[in-house]
Amino acid sequence: MQLRSEVLISGLRRVRAAPTGGLENGYRIGVILILAVAVFSFVVGFERDRALYSTVLIVIASYYALFAVMGASTRTLVIESIVAGVFVLFAVLGFKGNYWLVVAVLIGHGVFDFVRYFFMDNPGVPKWWPGFCLASDVVFGAWLTVRLMRQPNLFRRSWSKRVSVLDDEAVLVKLHRVGGCQARELLSCRIDHV
Repeated sequence: MQLRSEVLISGLRRVRAAPTGGLENGYRIGVILILAVAVFSFVVGFERDRALYSTVLIVIASYYALFAVMGASTRTLVIESIVAGVFVLFAVLGFKGNYWLVVAVLIGHGVFDFVRYFFMDNPGVPKWWPGFCLASDVVFGAWLTVRLMRQPNLFRRSWSKRVSVLDDEAVLVKLHRVGGCQARELLSCRIDHV
């Protein structure tokens, strides 16, 4: 039994003492993985939902809280939660308003990941993570930039989408406000044509 634990401990020491060549792989893997996610989201149709990129930004921001828990630092967890909260706020503001804010915050998060060690210490963050996160955030932000430039109305909030969850009568009242028609006339027309 003792021999097994000695082998395990020596293996862990070798992993920790391994050369830092994995740092470059963090960049490569970040780019490859996020491009795969972006293309998959585009092909499958997840991208049609305006919430996709904001949700990804929220998930990305929450990883540092996870790393703080892994590093067993309550103080760091509080700090990381506040920082994540700021990114969540910007993700929501971009979702609710101008979607270019989501692009800026995605790219900004990648740059922040790269320089964050000047401001705070999180013992749970893997050494390769800042490069991985920088590469994936910037590439994802660039992907979103290209998508928005090619189709400027791609993520504009659509009135028809907002009212699609309402019942028929409420939709007709909204149509009254948009189209300048009387809601009762539209309601009677709808009933006549059913």
